[in-house]
Amino acid sequence: MIVNAVRFTFEYLTRRVKTIGKRGFRLQNTNQPTNVMAANKTIKLLIDTDPGFDDAMAIAAALKWPNVEVLAIVCVKGNVSCDQACKNALKIRKLFGGENVPVYKGAEKPIYSLDNYHASHWHGVDGLCDVADYITIDERQLEKQHGVNKMIDIVMENKGQVTLLAIGPLTNLALAIRLKPELPKFLKDLVILGGNYTGLGNHTRTAEFNFVADPLAANIVLEEYSCPKYIVPWETVLDSPFSSGFRDKYTSQDNERSKLFKLIIDAHCKKHDVDLTDSADTLAVCVALDKENVTAEQLHTHVSIEPFGHKTHGMMVVERRRNAHIKYDYHQPNAFIITKVNIERVEEILLNSVL
Repeated sequence: MIVNAVRFTFEYLTRRVKTIGKRGFRLQNTNQPTNVMAANKTIKLLIDTDPGFDDAMAIAAALKWPNVEVLAIVCVKGNVSCDQACKNALKIRKLFGGENVPVYKGAEKPIYSLDNYHASHWHGVDGLCDVADYITIDERQLEKQHGVNKMIDIVMENKGQVTLLAIGPLTNLALAIRLKPELPKFLKDLVILGGNYTGLGNHTRTAEFNFVADPLAANIVLEEYSCPKYIVPWETVLDSPFSSGFRDKYTSQDNERSKLFKLIIDAHCKKHDVDLTDSADTLAVCVALDKENVTAEQLHTHVSIEPFGHKTHGMMVVERRRNAHIKYDYHQPNAFIITKVNIERVEEILLNSVL
């Protein structure tokens, strides 16, 4: 099935993108008093990830957050190989009490990429800054079914209930829609960490890592997933620094969970001569867990990806023209870009995972 999905995906290369509507974009201010009860709503969460130490922080937050059922963790090649991502997911699952959460291996290669992108220079060779070897796992606990097929099964068994959190390259999601074109309409919503809305890149000058690692997959997901989509872009990460005391609180608790992140964060900061000022994937998981109180501002507009540009491949293309619906052919808004978050609420959610 996966081979067929890849073959069908390449039909996208010759498909002409059609204008599907004519509407303007809206900047929405969602500031509101923190509603603690909002976090008490039961959430069925499916995580697609490429751990990555910030993925590990995000997974930990989800596993320890109350009234959240993590249905599965599906891994993908990104920060590290898919095999290593699975090992890291098993380690985080074990340490944070998620032994009953199944882990699945997904796509081992991107659908299309100009390079063999990875982030071992930032996350360490093993993805966890090379300090987590002491956590022993039984790799036989990795599920046998392919992660893409299981993703489809989970959504179809929980129609209209699943929040899909995608914090790695979007290869698995693109393959899933090729196998099950109607899949998105059965999702509750989709939260994505990826992209950029002002052209500021990180892995390249013009693109964010998760999207440039498989830009064709990213464009398929943005264009074809019809469920509500919430995107946390790179610029929002940079604009959302942690408070000065957060690192100490997060890494000084007297338990193994906090000690792991102290090892990871200390090693990372020492290697790169930086402080822990922000964390990308953690913003996305917090949006998924408590969207009402984490989201402060969002832009509702049309987004797509430049898959093939020589200097801009992987860049997110955002419709920002005013009155575009009057003057130009225009795409209907298809995503909410989270442009501002409540960092205090983010810190509360992350600290809960180590208390």
